[in-house]
Amino acid sequence: MSNPDIIQNVSKTEIFFYFLKLGCIGFGGPVALTAVMQKELVEEKKWLEKSEFNQAFPLIKAMPGALAFQTAAYIGNAQAGFWGALLAGFGLVLPAAIMMILLGIYATQLEQYPWVHDLLSGFQSGALALITIACWQLAKPFKNDFVWWTFVIISLFFVIKKWPEPVVILLFGGLNIFRYKWKNKTNAVGSVPLLELLWICFSGGAFVFGTGLAILPWLETQFVQIHHWLTQEEFLQAVALGQVTPGPVLVTTTYIGYKISGISGGILATIAVFLPGLIHMTTWFPKAVKKLSQKIWIGHFSAGALAAVVGTLIFVLYRYRPEIGTLHFWSFLIATMVLLIWKVPAWSVILICGAVGLFGH
Repeated sequence: MSNPDIIQNVSKTEIFFYFLKLGCIGFGGPVALTAVMQKELVEEKKWLEKSEFNQAFPLIKAMPGALAFQTAAYIGNAQAGFWGALLAGFGLVLPAAIMMILLGIYATQLEQYPWVHDLLSGFQSGALALITIACWQLAKPFKNDFVWWTFVIISLFFVIKKWPEPVVILLFGGLNIFRYKWKNKTNAVGSVPLLELLWICFSGGAFVFGTGLAILPWLETQFVQIHHWLTQEEFLQAVALGQVTPGPVLVTTTYIGYKISGISGGILATIAVFLPGLIHMTTWFPKAVKKLSQKIWIGHFSAGALAAVVGTLIFVLYRYRPEIGTLHFWSFLIATMVLLIWKVPAWSVILICGAVGLFGH
């Protein structure tokens, strides 16, 4: 692991301010953020050996929780232990969390104006387009895998029957392990309690696989369908604002927490959803990277889990189908096509759809 090009003593201050800057300007979602970290911190600054990053990153993607946050925490932990991980994650999340609370405060006051409603409705159509693209990006590596698509369809059925999303995701991750083991063997042979809000956000961060967007079905089921703490319109508004702001997509929970229980709810929801990733990246995960990186079943588990994630995202899209009017439906279709054809920032699509909603009436 020794390499003279690796910076051995990066200060905690430098770690914090680097990720604070990235949290301010890092638009584009988790994949874009991790690409920036790889380029700047691995290839240029040499905060982490390239071989170690290449070993750890696929496993981080297979972990539940926020991809960008956990990658930042892993790099921070490699340089300065627990405090490096904490400062890296805190710096990355802080700017977007503050923005989401401010948006939560002023969005409530501005909702009385019709033009604000039109703007937010446009944002929502853009958010639906991003969810659609997330489904496609997750499914693309398995587009020719018949069994994987069978998993998507069956998991979609379970979600429609109101099975808990974490149970469905873990179930299909396990099924895909057994699938490959069998294959190899054959070939060889009202009032919202803060504790409940915290538990929902913590559970999502701990058990939902497939990067930050994959947590949306879990949050939507809990906050909209089960507890009725948010309307579907408010939830889509949170997703749209989470995409417009820089930093991890999971800051959506900051806005949701604020809408449910004020500033304290926003802060606690943010801490809860990111806490599991911080725990993983500072305890057992770095030690397990070398051992697990050679295990074939990790990839199989992740593939099976992603099938269930795509199934749950498709169900979210279907459920929100009646919520948008004709204009926003066409905005959604056009935004989806633009995202498929061109590499444009996610936040720009949200803003353009918002402008369509604003000026289309």
